[in-house]
Amino acid sequence: MPGITQQPLANMTAPLPPYTTLPQPGPVPPQYDTLPENFTIGRNNTHHLVRPDQLKAHLQLLAAFDYLKQRVVASESLTAGLEADSEKRWTAIQSEILARS
Repeated sequence: MPGITQQPLANMTAPLPPYTTLPQPGPVPPQYDTLPENFTIGRNNTHHLVRPDQLKAHLQLLAAFDYLKQRVVASESLTAGLEADSEKRWTAIQSEILARS
């Protein structure tokens, strides 16, 4: 074609990066032995908003709810008389939990 010149392959400057379908490791998050006493939020310094033991207890509570949800969704006998849809059964169980608290 007029006006188009073809570059020889030997003139390519950078090789293509290697390709793999395997997941590549990301950056490693920092490891903390102890938490700092103060945290900067905006322009202010503050103490811990949540203590590590409170965070651990909260995560354990979330794990318990997840376990309960898995049992409710998977079991027909636990929820006799409730909705056939597993998500609706879980919603009904949550409503009952809230009503009792």
